[in-house]
Amino acid sequence: MNIGTAMDETSRTGKAYAEIKNPERLLKANMFGTIVITLDDAEPRLLVSRDAVQNDGDCEFVFVRSSKNNFQTRRVEVGLILDSGMEILSGLSEGETVVVDGSFLLKTEVLRSQIGAGCCPDD
Repeated sequence: MNIGTAMDETSRTGKAYAEIKNPERLLKANMFGTIVITLDDAEPRLLVSRDAVQNDGDCEFVFVRSSKNNFQTRRVEVGLILDSGMEILSGLSEGETVVVDGSFLLKTEVLRSQIGAGCCPDD
């Protein structure tokens, strides 16, 4: 199932796209219907704050505290993006401490050699 990102302001409805088996060909194009969506018991998800996840253009990563003043860059695979945070599918384990406040600052330090200096020739 794929759920659209737009909501009609007037009707307060959205679109969801699902593949439906229709072996008897009772459903026709442009027909409307009512469906009931049943969700299985939700599996626990590993969520981090959206501010913790950075992107360098090629991948998403977080900074994991390795000691009091040291941080390790850790590539992560992001799943669902929710209001409450981002789901981490791989690259991080429960209980690891990630940087939230200051994560962008750490990113600029790591990528400093690629930002600004040397991008424009001196006249």
